[in-house]
Amino acid sequence: MAKLRLTTKGKPRTLLKGESQLPDGRFMFRYTDVYGKRRKIYSWQLEKGDYVPVGKKKTKPLRDLEDEITDIKKKGIDGFASKKATLNERWEYYLTTKALKPSTKSNYEYLWDTHIRNNLGCLKLLEIDKTKITNRYLELYDIKGLSMSSILSIHHLISPVLDDCVDNDLIIRNYSTGAIKIIKDKDKKKQEELEKGIASGQIKEVKLTKALSAEQEIAFLEFLYNDERCEKWRNIFVVALRTGCRISELYGLTKKDIDTKRGIIHIRRNLLYRKIDGECRLFVTSTKTVAGTRKFPIYCEELKKALEDEIKKYDDDGVDVDGVSGWVFRNRYGNKPLTENNCNDGLRRILSYYNKSVRKKELKIRGFTCHKFRHTFATKCEVKEVSERAKKALLGHLPEKDDVTDRYIHPPFEYVKEQAQKLNEP
Repeated sequence: MAKLRLTTKGKPRTLLKGESQLPDGRFMFRYTDVYGKRRKIYSWQLEKGDYVPVGKKKTKPLRDLEDEITDIKKKGIDGFASKKATLNERWEYYLTTKALKPSTKSNYEYLWDTHIRNNLGCLKLLEIDKTKITNRYLELYDIKGLSMSSILSIHHLISPVLDDCVDNDLIIRNYSTGAIKIIKDKDKKKQEELEKGIASGQIKEVKLTKALSAEQEIAFLEFLYNDERCEKWRNIFVVALRTGCRISELYGLTKKDIDTKRGIIHIRRNLLYRKIDGECRLFVTSTKTVAGTRKFPIYCEELKKALEDEIKKYDDDGVDVDGVSGWVFRNRYGNKPLTENNCNDGLRRILSYYNKSVRKKELKIRGFTCHKFRHTFATKCEVKEVSERAKKALLGHLPEKDDVTDRYIHPPFEYVKEQAQKLNEP
């Protein structure tokens, strides 16, 4: 039965079911959340306009809070947890539920800390909506200048965390789904306008090199062998071109992994340089997939010579990293193994020299990184009609993952034209 109580202003109130007044004058409401757990909320005001004692924190009136709880319970949300938990806290929890390699976890944490933690991450779950996520994505796209692929990488961190929140009745829906669609549509329109501008001649097209053409590869190798500035980097780039290995796999090679007599490269590990537990360091990890641990054939004299030349440079085994030493490819001091940053910096310098040395426009190489040696190798396998199974074995791809291998292949027009001629055959 409802009881008559006074507010701090002296105005009588009839308390409803679940409401009560404490001796200090605060009003309290008891309720049961969606999990059947009893909860309490407090306020100095029962209704809007009620007096709040001097020095006391003013919050929403109790009746307004009750309406919010009723609305939240109708939607099946755990309102108590949603008001307390931030997106950052749910992200930390989500990470504990996933078995991630240290390198993958490090990459995820870097993206989150750089682009999410100090903005969207600070919001309570109930404060997050489609508009706020969209605005952050737009800021990254329009102001920060991030590419669509980078924004998708960030989205692929936010989205599963919000999905997990939906599954745990903390929010109604995953608002990031609608937000990323807006960015995709914007990017699509931008690409269409760019293509129109290029077609009309108003915008000059600068083609980035996804994979070296046969002519570019020949010219680049010739430059590597003939320019003395390339001496330090020649062997690693030749091996990268001839094997298509992941760069981290090449850095992880030791002398014991190279068997030139039997013609085998044993790919057993990745060597990475990442921030782990707040400290940047080298560390050894397993190959990216089970198929990544493989034997690669030393199928040509050029590949064999590049490996032997590099091994002969060092008499010692270099530094020990997680119990492994004897690195084949090392830094300029000869003690530590190379890292991806070292190699990409070296490649940028070499390509700068190379592009100045070639006159033909089609031979210039732009926007090329060490990882694109892998794209070049995969494309070459396709053009040379290496069997699908052998192609996957060479690249270290799982047999059932067709789309992964396809992503690395960029067949030149000449090859496509040649294949099209088969349509004329009887």
